[in-house]
Amino acid sequence: MDYVYSDKTKCCGCAACARSCLTGAIVMLADAEGFIYPKINKTQCVDCGLCHKVCPYIDNEVVENFHPHYKCYAATHKDRAVLERSSSGGVFTALSDIILEQDGAVYGCGYTEQLKAIHMRATSTTERDNLCGSKYVQSEIDDSFIYVRDDLRNGLHVLFMGTPCQIAGLLLFLYGENTSNLLTVSLICHGVPSPKLFAEYLDYCNKRRNAKIVEYHHRSKNNYWAHIECSKFVYNNGDSDSDSDSLMSQAW
Repeated sequence: MDYVYSDKTKCCGCAACARSCLTGAIVMLADAEGFIYPKINKTQCVDCGLCHKVCPYIDNEVVENFHPHYKCYAATHKDRAVLERSSSGGVFTALSDIILEQDGAVYGCGYTEQLKAIHMRATSTTERDNLCGSKYVQSEIDDSFIYVRDDLRNGLHVLFMGTPCQIAGLLLFLYGENTSNLLTVSLICHGVPSPKLFAEYLDYCNKRRNAKIVEYHHRSKNNYWAHIECSKFVYNNGDSDSDSDSLMSQAW
């Protein structure tokens, strides 16, 4: 299998190409550094060109036409309890509450039990709460784009939050669909660390404490009000720990 693009600076790993491929010729796989890129099985490829049509790096004009006037907002949630359990201002909770009240679907980055970052679908506040909080790692889109399309076709209100490149990939994937019920929120982003780096960091912490991390919170506000930004770990033995962002210093 070969990478779809030899120049990785022209790919963000949004997976729009893989989810659009009608023959299943494209899969998302990690490279040597752990970043996720599309790879193509040329024996399955029929040269339909659909993967190029949905690529935000190739057809940016289509993305621009979705939102000709971008708006940028900064806000904080009025509920201090929500604010304290959020990495930033709790905007995701506020917006998702409105969608869930309309029996809609919410998409965002959450952790699996193995602490793997992946975009997930939530239709309840319990499921949504797993998506709260920043995750400083590249998330896998998995089948989220397909689920969003199906939700829109079924008339549901949908909120999708992600990095700007993920949003661009989603909009191109949905080109031609009715997106009037879709609200997309792009995070201000300057790149993401690789899942491999994050996994190795967790493994290091596990060995250091001779226990397994079952919860990880980037930019925990345990010490935030003391103006100390750090990450928080919860281990399977009930212990907890914090770290003054050594992961972020490695990532950047």
